[in-house]
Amino acid sequence: MVLNAPSHSSPELAQWFATVPTDNAAFAHSPWPNHMAVEWLIRRSLMKLGVANYQLARLLGASDHRPINYWLNGDKRPSPVYLVRLFKLWDWADEGIPVALLSTVKWDTCELVWRRGPEVERYLREN
Repeated sequence: MVLNAPSHSSPELAQWFATVPTDNAAFAHSPWPNHMAVEWLIRRSLMKLGVANYQLARLLGASDHRPINYWLNGDKRPSPVYLVRLFKLWDWADEGIPVALLSTVKWDTCELVWRRGPEVERYLREN
């Protein structure tokens, strides 16, 4: 099922979530009735940040990529800690920081660890 979700503006997003059908057979495998909202958030984050599942998991501080797959499949939901970190990544992207060029984030100090390569070196030189 493909739903055309709006941008992340609050009133429009709240209205869109209200139209997400929860009696669909796609939700039968999930113990969480709002799993579609979580799936939309993760898929939108992957697109907005320009990262893959494994890279998003690493940026959020997960030990491996499995949490992202659990969230997408509806097996589990992200904890509040992961949600706050995800929204901080969105903030950085909105501020113009190329999140896709990050390797990891040291969340206890908010230190950004950059990937290696010419594209990163060029970005760091220019900024």
